[in-house]
Amino acid sequence: VVCNRATARILGRSSTDDILLAHPADLSPPEQLDGRGSFQKAEEMLATARAQGFHRFEWILRRADGEDFPVEVSLTPVILHGRACSTA
Repeated sequence: VVCNRATARILGRSSTDDILLAHPADLSPPEQLDGRGSFQKAEEMLATARAQGFHRFEWILRRADGEDFPVEVSLTPVILHGRACSTA
């Protein structure tokens, strides 16, 4: 829904649109530290947040220059137009 400029700067992106339109796996290395694929794991983390109402976990992101770095993610589902969306 929203993304601040600091997030774009940290990720080395020129626009917040690049982040808002991306799947979490698109902003991450192909695999997370546990060896699981970022796409599969992101989908699981989103589903957990929807089911539990909140989910906090560690994640590896990748800057535009290719540098990986760890973050802590807090996901909380938000109802938007009658549909649950997860926001970090």
